[in-house]
Amino acid sequence: EAAPHLKGESSAFVIDMPEMSYADSNMEQPGKLMRVSAITLKNGHKYSVMFGDIVKKIVAAANKSHWSSHFRFLGVAYGGEGAPDYLVVSYAGSWAELGQKSDPPMWDMVAKVYGKKQANQMRAQIGETILNQSSHLDSYSKDMSYIPSGH
Repeated sequence: EAAPHLKGESSAFVIDMPEMSYADSNMEQPGKLMRVSAITLKNGHKYSVMFGDIVKKIVAAANKSHWSSHFRFLGVAYGGEGAPDYLVVSYAGSWAELGQKSDPPMWDMVAKVYGKKQANQMRAQIGETILNQSSHLDSYSKDMSYIPSGH
């Protein structure tokens, strides 16, 4: 056993998805702390298309409203059975920063741009596409990380 103290481990490739991200220049390098949400979609092309379209509308609303919260979407490839389809990452420099809530909350921001009725429809539709969602916190260690040059 290479790591007998681990219950298990997995690996996957992650692909940056700028068209589904609302990132600023502070997200070019990992933050000290990272909030990571893993999203698994229901099987079927229609769910993938619907999910992507709605996320892109959320990104457009965030850009239009100059929303203060930022996030990066990563697609997961070759993760094996049980791997999520996407990771949504936001960075923070401290626990206090990590604990700050979005102002306004995301769906309120979307409602200000598209109207409450369309925001509620988008929220219901995106909910229909998701099979499973979980979140966790990670911390970044420069000494234990590899970031290719130019990134």
